[in-house]
Amino acid sequence: TTEAGVSKIAFVKEGVKIDTTTGSVIFYLMYDGHKYRCDLRRGPDENARAIIDVSPSEEFSPADIRDETSRMLADTLSKFFNDLVFELDGTFLSFRDMMVTEKGSGGDTAAASVMLALDITVRKFPSPGLAF
Repeated sequence: TTEAGVSKIAFVKEGVKIDTTTGSVIFYLMYDGHKYRCDLRRGPDENARAIIDVSPSEEFSPADIRDETSRMLADTLSKFFNDLVFELDGTFLSFRDMMVTEKGSGGDTAAASVMLALDITVRKFPSPGLAF
């Protein structure tokens, strides 16, 4: 969808997969009328804790715009994920690290899981009656 000429990213609910062989989480999004595959994986250092590689899941032309859009989406999503902070009534959670594991039944992707390490900052304790 667009608003004032600016395309919006729409995440697709279907097709999300945890890939234990690559250590990544695969998901899809729609942008400017095209579907893209996103691979979220562990980043190499403190400045890039998570990296999201983006590629078109369908062919469309021209190729230079397709490739430029994929790079822009990869940069935007990686920055968004690394800078994301959840604020829960004075408690702040942010992404630190991730690990894909095969917990359970011997390599079955249905048993794969993602473990997240979060940084937590408590500026005030939540109100006792607050329901999350």
